[in-house]
Amino acid sequence: MSIVSKVPFTLVSLHLKANLLSSNGVTAPLKHHKAALFLDGLITAAMQGRAYTKADFLSSWAAHDVQAVPDRTAISRIVQTVRAALAVVLPNGASRVETETRALTTGPWRLVILPSEEWQVDGCHAPTANPEPNFTQHTDPTAWCHAANALAVADVMLAAGQYPEAIKLLESQLQTLGLSDAGWCMWAIRLARVQRRLGQYAQANALLLLLQKRSAALPWRMRAYVASKTGLLTARAAFDALPLQASLSVDFEKLRTVVDTAPNINLQWEWCNLRALAFRRQIERQLQANAQPQTVQHLVNEAMQTFGAAYFWASLAKDHYHCQAVACNFAYSLYWLDSKGLYDGLAASIAWFKLSHTLVDRFELPQDSAWDFLMLGDIYLSSSKARALIEQDALVWPEQTSPNNQAFYARALELARNHGGPRQEIIALNQLASFLHMRHCIVPRQAARAERDALMARHEEIVIDMQKDGFACG
Repeated sequence: MSIVSKVPFTLVSLHLKANLLSSNGVTAPLKHHKAALFLDGLITAAMQGRAYTKADFLSSWAAHDVQAVPDRTAISRIVQTVRAALAVVLPNGASRVETETRALTTGPWRLVILPSEEWQVDGCHAPTANPEPNFTQHTDPTAWCHAANALAVADVMLAAGQYPEAIKLLESQLQTLGLSDAGWCMWAIRLARVQRRLGQYAQANALLLLLQKRSAALPWRMRAYVASKTGLLTARAAFDALPLQASLSVDFEKLRTVVDTAPNINLQWEWCNLRALAFRRQIERQLQANAQPQTVQHLVNEAMQTFGAAYFWASLAKDHYHCQAVACNFAYSLYWLDSKGLYDGLAASIAWFKLSHTLVDRFELPQDSAWDFLMLGDIYLSSSKARALIEQDALVWPEQTSPNNQAFYARALELARNHGGPRQEIIALNQLASFLHMRHCIVPRQAARAERDALMARHEEIVIDMQKDGFACG
């Protein structure tokens, strides 16, 4: 079953003057006269990827009412009022305002906004909540790919123990790649780590101080991760330089608290990758429903941002195996968007395919999935424009095998049988049949189709789902 939301977007509206909250035709009054003010601050903080503090609220309150100051009872009533209104208009709405135990009246408070939701205050749409990190200051996936490729080159040096060379390269990349704040922090963490390994403690500590300042404006997940890494690297550098002194002076319990607040970056890339994969089905559903162009475009932007974030988190984890998988998924998604006329993404798609296959070679990754072949094969067979680009660049080919060669489809079928399931095997046989049809190989094509049809007959439920997802026999 495809991962499709029946309602891709839930619009939640806060009406400040009316003191009302509404969503999907349901309206809830905010029964405390300052509840809308509090919720407005919560929404703004959430859009900035941070919690809403008591100091924030008191400052906002003072700007509207200099005569009164809310006490604990007033704040408690306000928070409970907001939770009650959210419970009326959203599923599990009361749990959307998070705070620590026994901190209901002191905060900080965090508003949980789902990726499928859009929030507006008096008709003004807010940007997407909890923005995900990406590599560069540019929103172009090709620029992200260029930065990702540069990082992979540095990681190869680090893996080989070429530390002086890696330091020079990372320092140069920090200056020239046009990195976002999040990207800069990822590069700087790698640089500080290798500086520490070479005993360059003064340089590492100076960089760690810059990291703390640079990370202040990051969304909370990335900010929490950077805080944990800088804390650990600072403590480790101190221990390496003066083990006895550091053993007595480092506050390990405080450091542990910082570490405990950091997100699991492996889970982050997995969530982003799965979420991004789901977007394609949601976009298709909206296209079928003749949705408003701005609704579709919002989904397109979200899909690309989330794929970029998935690769970012996997890179942060130095998980090159899954970087490769995400890059391949992203490449196919960009092609699909291009084929639907939603984004001019063919060149970016080819760039990400190239990156995904060069990662296999650079890090000697196992070829234990057919999807690399199947996704590139689909693009090659579906688009003459893509076919020309692919044929002229061997770096795009997995295992240096061109999709202009029958061996490519035979290898895809082998991988599908060894590592995949019926779905992959059906697709591989279908692509083999399509390629043989292009080559006018009638008898081998008939054999591939017969094998495909027999397999489809044994897995009717899977085939029905594949057809709903766009599969067609070739």
